[in-house]
Amino acid sequence: MIEPDITIKVGDKVRSYDFPFLENVHNPEPSMPLDEIFSPDPTKYAKDCYIEGVVTRIDFTESVGCDCYHIDVTKDIWKGKEVTSVDKREKVAAPVNGVKSFFGVCNGVVKI
Repeated sequence: MIEPDITIKVGDKVRSYDFPFLENVHNPEPSMPLDEIFSPDPTKYAKDCYIEGVVTRIDFTESVGCDCYHIDVTKDIWKGKEVTSVDKREKVAAPVNGVKSFFGVCNGVVKI
């Protein structure tokens, strides 16, 4: 069982991978089991979709269904390219590593 990560704190600069998916998330096979799409191993996330920013608070977020890192975004990468338009996200709520969300157990946020 993965325990909630207590090493990431308010004020830390982090990278949050956009959903805790394997690299084939953009084109998963329809019959692929969820345990092959979702992974607690951050080295298997979609490396070309993530945000970077600073954690401003950590608390329960009803829309995600678990405790989340609330991140002020400084960099937004989608499919390997930086988003600089009005589509750039300003704030993100990412599940705390090790907690179960609607996606299952997540582990997609790393200190940088």
